[in-house]
Amino acid sequence: METKKNKGLFSKILIIFIILGLLLSIILSISDFELVIEKLKETNVFWMLLSAVISILSVVVLSISNQVALRSLDKNITYFDGFLVQTTEPFFSGITPFGSGAQPFQIYEMVKKGARSDVASAVSLVNFIVFQTVTVIILIISLIIYWNELWAGMGYNIFYILAGIFFNTIILVLLLLLGYAKGFGKFVTKILLFFQKYRWSKKWATRGLEKADIFIENFQTGVKVLMPKKRILIASTLLKIVSFILKYGSIIFVLIALGHSLTPSEYLYLTAASFIAINAMMWVPLPGASGGTEFALGMMLNAIPLFYGGVKNPILIIVLLLWRFITYYLQLIIGFIAYLLLKRKNKKNDELINSEEN
Repeated sequence: METKKNKGLFSKILIIFIILGLLLSIILSISDFELVIEKLKETNVFWMLLSAVISILSVVVLSISNQVALRSLDKNITYFDGFLVQTTEPFFSGITPFGSGAQPFQIYEMVKKGARSDVASAVSLVNFIVFQTVTVIILIISLIIYWNELWAGMGYNIFYILAGIFFNTIILVLLLLLGYAKGFGKFVTKILLFFQKYRWSKKWATRGLEKADIFIENFQTGVKVLMPKKRILIASTLLKIVSFILKYGSIIFVLIALGHSLTPSEYLYLTAASFIAINAMMWVPLPGASGGTEFALGMMLNAIPLFYGGVKNPILIIVLLLWRFITYYLQLIIGFIAYLLLKRKNKKNDELINSEEN
């Protein structure tokens, strides 16, 4: 079973790097390849490293924000174990379409570490509700403030951003219904019963029916306990906002590393565009929304004179490539390291238990 899981995991990682190779070949074939390489050689290493450190810090702060909620409900899990579980998030979100892989893995690991299933479900999904709430609010505010700039850069392609905000909002509404609506469990059951009638969906619908009632009951029970803890929610929310600022602001230092500067208002727009590109394009059904994310940011940056010319502008291409590495691939690596450390600790614990039993 473990071997099969590992094969599935590494096949997903392989797909990610195949997608990366295809994107690189397409992007670099459009732009002046030699000029891009020349510009990359001039990159200031200090500012690039600072950008990378800031991105890593954003993962740490996000993990701490999730850990705050976990420790408020369950202290059986050690700080380090809880931190590792939370730090795997960018890895499992990054290798699965729609960023859907983190929560199931985290719930599984928390239960394995001794947390009650209702607590694990509540912590993971309440953290996701807080994350999604902050995301939707920032997306809407950014859309209102920067509508003219977004329209100037994207034109009618802004529909993709609007679609992304709509899907994010729908996800948030469904999560709130899942947490608070008493009759929502029956509604989910009816949907699963409908899909159980068809051969192509019968298998996963049947699996869903077996788990849905218990999962929803556990989640709603946990939500009732966690949501009234206002200090915990405020602390978790503020830490997530700090994490967002660090992650999406890292693109500023990428630009500085390339020897370019913008006005303060352009820097703010650059940060907002980075946030919008990653979060509004998650509906693209590829790991990390690859392709859609780069397309969206490239279009949005057309509103800044430095990036005029689109994909034929080498500065834009370099910024896109470095930004994508800093905010996606680097965080993916950090999450993968956390997963390996967690797996190693689990193996040692299992060996210890087996030796005590013998």
